[in-house]
Amino acid sequence: MDPTTVIVISCFVGMLILLAMKVPVGFGMMIVGTVGFALLRSPEIALLIIPRIIFEQTANYTLVILPLFMVTGALVMKADVAPAAFNFAQRCVGHLRGGVAMATVVTCAMFGACTGSSLATSLTIGRLTIPEMKRYGYSDALSCGTIAAAGTLGMLIPPSGMMVIYAFLTEQSIIKLFMAGLVPGLLSALIYVVGIYIYALINPGKAGELAKRFNWNDRLIAMRGTWGIFSLFVIVIGGIYSGFFTVTEAAGAGTVFAFGLMMLRGNRWANIQASFLDGARTTAVLFFLLIGAFVFSLFIAMSGIAQDLSQFIVSWPLGPTATLIVILLLYIPLGMVIDGVSMLLLTLPIVLPTVIGLGYDPIWFGIILIKMCELANITPPIGLHVFVIKGIAPPGTQVVEIFKGVGIFVILDVITIALLVAFPQIVLWLPNTFH
Repeated sequence: MDPTTVIVISCFVGMLILLAMKVPVGFGMMIVGTVGFALLRSPEIALLIIPRIIFEQTANYTLVILPLFMVTGALVMKADVAPAAFNFAQRCVGHLRGGVAMATVVTCAMFGACTGSSLATSLTIGRLTIPEMKRYGYSDALSCGTIAAAGTLGMLIPPSGMMVIYAFLTEQSIIKLFMAGLVPGLLSALIYVVGIYIYALINPGKAGELAKRFNWNDRLIAMRGTWGIFSLFVIVIGGIYSGFFTVTEAAGAGTVFAFGLMMLRGNRWANIQASFLDGARTTAVLFFLLIGAFVFSLFIAMSGIAQDLSQFIVSWPLGPTATLIVILLLYIPLGMVIDGVSMLLLTLPIVLPTVIGLGYDPIWFGIILIKMCELANITPPIGLHVFVIKGIAPPGTQVVEIFKGVGIFVILDVITIALLVAFPQIVLWLPNTFH
């Protein structure tokens, strides 16, 4: 075994040890990447080159998108627009079997399109809808499982922080990724809704009572309360798709609109200040992860292991489709032990060259990978969203019960991923048509 291979294997083992010691992923990747780079070259070169490259990368103008979207999401959270969105969704589908859970999914999709954050979506909508589902007699497993899964839609429906991270690390077009994620995000929400309906028909005792049926006039009246969410979505996504805004300009316009929305709703300055602080904290965490991921990627690129592994996998006699399926299947056990963001950052330097070598579009694969990250956030035993929802679940609700509730959504996610793999145009149609 050559010295480079020994260094790479040793660094990966060290990374696993750091993760087992609960060292933050970004910090762990930075340590391993720096040490690996120093071993491959020299400590002096590592100390000279790595800080300079980190500065150059984090000074990238396009990264201003992240704090702007994070602040926008924080402002929307405190603008108290979620109740109006849920009221509208419930009036549309609440009368169906499982309708309140279906309305929760629709609300998460609308809210995720404004915040770009899955955790923010889960917490905000969960505090609103879990008590409502409890009131209608839904089981704790179904109610908590629904919000845990539906909250992940914020990763896929643009604007998405995960897409910005993927675009930055892979040097892909953010606009194309935002376009590519819209149809799969809406498809995923639709599959959730249909899945809940079928589940509720089979298990009516767990889906509670039917909500009141409203006429179209009542629904239109309720729709007026959602003008803030729809306007923000049109400004940001419509502005990007039409070419009126660049992504950075759209992010800035979204922040200004969200600020104005809070002012119109009479929010006190303390709430506005708290929104900016929340956005700043989230941005700091993401930037730390990005820095760690970039240093780790630099080490992997320097070692040449990614190219060697890519050539080895491409040479398998399985064919591109079967090889891709094997790669995606490996993400399932990986997602059981680490969260989605960490999974993306750790694997991307190795997996992406392989996927490109197989002939697949990196934009398409980015959407598939983000969907795999969604799946990782609800799979046991480290389903991040499950533990987040545990904090707002009804008293006495066990984590095991919530994991039982997300089981149906794991199956639905697998169906969605299978459709996206089998029919790539679901992802690529919009960016290929309009960009």
